[in-house]
Order: sequence, then C-alpha cells, then structure tokens
Amino acid sequence: MGSTSAYGAYDQRIPLAESAGMQLNRSWIQMTLAGLIMGFWIYYGYYIPTFFSEEVRKPAKTLFLASASSILVALAVFLLGSLLLSRLVPSDWIAAEGFIFNNPEAVSRVAQGQKIAAMPWITFYAAILRPQAALIGIVAFAWIFTLINLVQTYFFYSSRIVLSWGLDRVIPNWVTQLDERSNAPTRAIWIFAALAFYGVYDAATGGPLGTQMTFVFFAVATSLVPVFALAILPVARPDIYEHAPAFVRRRVLGVPLVSWLAGLTMVYLIWMLVAVFLFPAVGVKTPGKTLGLLFILLLSGVVWFYSIRYYRKRVQGIDLLLTYRREVLPAGVPDFE
Repeated sequence: MGSTSAYGAYDQRIPLAESAGMQLNRSWIQMTLAGLIMGFWIYYGYYIPTFFSEEVRKPAKTLFLASASSILVALAVFLLGSLLLSRLVPSDWIAAEGFIFNNPEAVSRVAQGQKIAAMPWITFYAAILRPQAALIGIVAFAWIFTLINLVQTYFFYSSRIVLSWGLDRVIPNWVTQLDERSNAPTRAIWIFAALAFYGVYDAATGGPLGTQMTFVFFAVATSLVPVFALAILPVARPDIYEHAPAFVRRRVLGVPLVSWLAGLTMVYLIWMLVAVFLFPAVGVKTPGKTLGLLFILLLSGVVWFYSIRYYRKRVQGIDLLLTYRREVLPAGVPDFE
C-alpha cells in the first residue's frame, strides 16, 4: 500500500482503523438507512429526464418506460456488484480502508505522524486479484466512456434549466434563442459550461463544492420545493392536474397517485437531509461551510429575483409573478432585451 511501515500491511488495516476510532455497526436497519444516501444517485438519475421532456417523443409513455427500465438495470448492476464484492474483499476490511481514507488526521495520530495511504476503490483490488490487461482495459474504457457521457448528460439537462430561467424572464431573452442547425439552446449550454468550469476549479483547489456529498445535499434541499409543489398540485392547480396523463390522475384510497408518490419522496428527501449529517462517512464532512454556502446561494437567488422583478415592473411594465399565476400576460406586452 505504498508504506514501508507495519501499518501498510494487509492484516493491519482493521486494527489501525479501530485504533483511530472506527466502530463497526452490523445492524441491517441502520446500514440500510445509511445506504439510502448512496441510493440518491438512482433517484437523481430517475428525474433528470423531466427537464427535457418536451424534446422527447410521446413523453408520457417514453419517460415512464425509460425510468422503470433504468431502475431494473441499476438493480441488476448493484446486486451483481455486491455479490462480486463479497467474494473479493471482506466487508470489515473494505470498511476499514474507507475509514482510513476519510479520516487521515485521526489515523495519522495513531500511526505516530505517518501518512497512511488508503485506496478504497473496488476496481483497484479487482485489478490486484485478477491482473489481466484485457479485463483492466475493458473496465478503464467503460469508466472513461460513462464519465464522458455523464458530463454530457449534465450539460444537456442543466442547460434546459438555464433555458427555463430565460423563458420565465428572470435572465435576458437572448438565452432562449435556439441554434438554427441543431435547434438546441446553445447559449444556455455555454452559460452552464462557464459555471461547470468554475466547479472544476473549485474541486481542483479543494473548495467547498468539491465533494459529491456536498452536491447531494444541495440537490436534495432544492428538490424539496418542486416535490412539495407536485404533492399539492391536484388542489393548488386543478387546471394543470386535469390535463395530466391518466397515470398521474389515478387515485389510491381517494388520494391522487401523484400526491402519494410526492409524499413518499418528501419523506425520503427529508431523511437524506438528516442522514448526510448522521453518517459522516458517506455524508457532508463540513456541515458549517455547507449550510453557510446553501444560505448564501438561497439568499442571492431571492435578491436576484426581486431585483429583476423590480426592474421589469418599473421599466418595462411586466410583473414576473404573472408567470406563476393562472392569468396570461396581456397581449402586446413587449419582450425584454
């Protein structure tokens, strides 16, 4: 493991982690609740297609089948991965390796100031167990290929969020213009590319946005708003609800199915907000900075919205709140620059 001391030996990893404070919990209930944090990525990928649903043929049918099949594929991959992992590395050992990786300061104190290398990555141990060039090459290609696809997915759906800002008149109208050849919101893509570049810089310099769990926390916190809106949709906006697909308008025990699903999702999201602080091994490691950054982002969003609303209403005679009401903007209202 890159160490000449006894702490680098395979049989010393668990004693080292326990000496640094690791406590193994074998309660399947608590471990399942902690594992729901990692299950967020399935939930996150499940709802991403809704951002570009208008660009999909027969979205009511296509999105449902695509989401259901993706969950089944993810289930098969995770089950197979778990079975192979249990045959590859003892669970206590991989837990110790993960603890050493996530708690370098505590481990260094036990190791009398030595920096102990830790690599809790399954592909690393699989390569050691089966050092076959062809197998390693296939895994490397799959990892790089899917990583590039993931970046493309982020650019694809996030640019649609930026586009919606333009359609809501919160940012200048030129963002909504589509490319003549591809019919894509090219300008929105470039705006998000600039934001993504800053994200890469933050991660490379060890900034507060650099960890995946910080992103999960922000994504969960912001998801609470649309999920709550979906739960009360049948009552708050019956005009929209009545024109929804038949599947959405089904009722269970007299309550719309969409409200049941949104309510269960709300419970899951609230647990996620709590769990990322209860389970630091897979959660937020700097709660103070994370909460502070969330507050700054929310505050800046509120300030921007009401500032642009004041400008539109005073200079152009447009009230942005009309966008979110049933009333339609009066005829002849000018577009903004």
